[in-house]
Amino acid sequence: MAPRSTTEQNFIDGQLDAALSRHGLPHNHPVRTLLADEAIIAGTRQPCVRCGNLSVYDRITQLKDDTRFAHTFPHPVGKVNKNDVDTMRARFDEIASGNVRVE
Repeated sequence: MAPRSTTEQNFIDGQLDAALSRHGLPHNHPVRTLLADEAIIAGTRQPCVRCGNLSVYDRITQLKDDTRFAHTFPHPVGKVNKNDVDTMRARFDEIASGNVRVE
């Protein structure tokens, strides 16, 4: 891989931070190193960071099932059916904090 300019590295770091935050992970999470190594800037008008053919967010989702990293991800306590609107409304705060997953 060719060395990155400071601007490219700052853009990648910002996108990685945003994706880790959306997953509720700290910015120094162990998957960050792997993501930074795989990251490329795609697009011209609307640049984005990709890891292979996946978005950074999707790559983190994929790494949750990877045996090397699965133990480092927080596990949701409960699940709510995506068709059960009343329960989702009642447990909105838990869903927003990541303690309950909607499936």
